[in-house]
Formats: sequence, structure tokens, C-alpha cells
Amino acid sequence: MGSSAADSAERFREKYARGLGHASRGVEREACGSALVNGYTTAEQAERLAWMLNVSRGSRFLDLGAGLGWPGLRIAEITGAHLVASDIPIDALAGALAWWKDTDVYPPATFVAADGRSLPFVPGVFDAVVHADVFC
Repeated sequence: MGSSAADSAERFREKYARGLGHASRGVEREACGSALVNGYTTAEQAERLAWMLNVSRGSRFLDLGAGLGWPGLRIAEITGAHLVASDIPIDALAGALAWWKDTDVYPPATFVAADGRSLPFVPGVFDAVVHADVFC
């Protein structure tokens, strides 16, 4: 029996509210090249996405279903583009904001609690859109 969108959203809310333990962060650092990952996109893939998006300082891109901000924050760090990170779980966005505040680079970033099915943005505001592990 399939789950509803509400069930799925609740599972992700609970996941991000729990946070990641020390062991989980170590596994992600070893497997993906970063402790922030919390997904399946490796650091190498995030860097390739940065190149493929063709964004730079002065550009604005949306990371749809940003979770803890990976790979959007890495892309912003590499390119200097303004990141708009959007997701439903507030705890996920709070984690992304905490990582952003802790980085030495401080790429421009905005964090928006919004469902990807009904985004609060006007058409044409973004130069690129990225999502990773959103539909899994």
C-alpha cells in the first residue's frame, strides 16, 4: 500500500527533527566526501552540478527539496551564486541555515519553507534549478 504525501512529509519532518549523530556524519564523510550530504549526491557530483548549472556571482538558483542544504550550499560556495534553498521540513532548513552560518565562504543564501508543488516565486526569478534525491 502506497503512502500519502502527508505521510511522506511527516517522515521527513521526523527525520530532520532527529538530526544526524556523530556516526552518521562519519559515514557520510567517508562515502560522499562531506558530512553535510545527508543524501546520495557525492562531493564530486555536487561540483559537477555547479559547473553544469552555469551560474556565477549575480546569478540566482533554486535548490528544490534542499533538505540540509546539500548540494545547493556547496554549489553556492563554488560559484558565488545566490542560493534559494526550499523545502518543507523547517528542521531541515534550520540545519541548512546553521551550516551556512558556520561556513567561511558565506555565499548569498535564502531559506524558504515551501512545497515544491506550490512554490511562492514569480516565473523567471531563477537562472537555474537543481534538485538531488528529491523524488527517491
